[in-house]
Amino acid sequence: MPPRVTAEALHAALLASDSATAVLEAICGAPVTIRRSPDPPWLPPVCLSGGLHRRVALLCGDRHLSHADLWFRPELLSPGMVAELAAGDAPFGRVVKALGLRRRNLSAKFCAPDEPFALEHRAVLTDRMQDVAEVAERYCWGLVEG
Repeated sequence: MPPRVTAEALHAALLASDSATAVLEAICGAPVTIRRSPDPPWLPPVCLSGGLHRRVALLCGDRHLSHADLWFRPELLSPGMVAELAAGDAPFGRVVKALGLRRRNLSAKFCAPDEPFALEHRAVLTDRMQDVAEVAERYCWGLVEG
């Protein structure tokens, strides 16, 4: 069971890091895996200037840490990375770590206790010249102290 952190501490750690995966693995003390979630019917399969969509839950063991929607541009990744994202169970941050992407936060929302998630973040991942991916993350109450 991963330790719980305050929403403020999680927010600060996300702002200070280029990888949400790395933040979650530091909190969890173990590798994070993903479970794919079906795309909602209203979401087009191609987004972010022709990019692809990936919806996942991030887990530490069987404990849900967060849920994320990710739009990425496959032409900016290696074929091996694209194949891993299509079929593997590794988080995006671990798959693309070698690219040294920078995370730029777009928005953050601290949620009320009666909302389904504790913290929401939206960010863009860039290779310093162009946007490679955009992510919408929702962090679970099981990770964040209430």
